[in-house]
Amino acid sequence: MATCKTCAHWTEEAPYDQPERFVIRVCGSPKLDEGFYDHDRDSLRYSYQEGGAFYTGPDFGCVHHLEKNNGNA
Repeated sequence: MATCKTCAHWTEEAPYDQPERFVIRVCGSPKLDEGFYDHDRDSLRYSYQEGGAFYTGPDFGCVHHLEKNNGNA
């Protein structure tokens, strides 16, 4: 399975001004979002409405992987 470290949805910078060696990054996939009103069968929604984010490690895998530099990102 493809992992976050090669995904265009995964941010390059560590969150909250952490040092570069901090491996966690933010996943910006549109399939992950706040709210529960969307009915996509292949999405993940959370209802904690405070502007949160999904933090993943470089080896986390996802079916919505989008290869970096593929012309679509």
